[in-house]
Amino acid sequence: MWSEATEFRHEGEVCLAMEAVMGAIENYLYGLIEAQEKQGNVRRRGIAPFDFRRIIHGETYNSATSASFTSASPPPDTPAYKWFLESLYQTCSGAWYLVGEGMEGTPWSFWMEESNDWCRGHMLLPLSEAEARRWMELRGLDQRYVDIFGEPDEAEGPDTMLLRLPPATKLRVAAAADAEGVSARAWVVRAVNTALDQAPAAEAGA
Repeated sequence: MWSEATEFRHEGEVCLAMEAVMGAIENYLYGLIEAQEKQGNVRRRGIAPFDFRRIIHGETYNSATSASFTSASPPPDTPAYKWFLESLYQTCSGAWYLVGEGMEGTPWSFWMEESNDWCRGHMLLPLSEAEARRWMELRGLDQRYVDIFGEPDEAEGPDTMLLRLPPATKLRVAAAADAEGVSARAWVVRAVNTALDQAPAAEAGA
């Protein structure tokens, strides 16, 4: 039965769920940013340049010559101090990176010694492909994830068998699966089932 109490409780649960999601992505970003800052790649004060170019660890990251894939920003009703903008790029050589900027309540904020306070800041954050995928997962960019990286395999249960392939075999499987337009997992499952169907005696004697 509907009641005002029921509606308020539902709204509260939604708010708690959203806070948990935001907490997860912010913790993830803080971890990545901290690791970079320990290596000398630090946050900068103010608005991120439209054409962002940085040399980090001897490599150039230039948004003007990179492919822009997707971006994330908060809903319009987000408090001003929590505003952010994050854009995912890939260089011509295939390196992923994130250009982020945000206000004082975000991981991108910059510490001002003179005022002893946080202010709007920005940063270019190099990412591995796995980190880029994880960022998209946490930001809920599911369709863009599929558009860029393809559909992931379905989640597997506890009875899953882990199959480790030699690097050369893995490359051959990936090439064969790509040629047929299927995932590597689907190709391997079909190949195993085909081999088992062709060896009934061995299967029965196992």
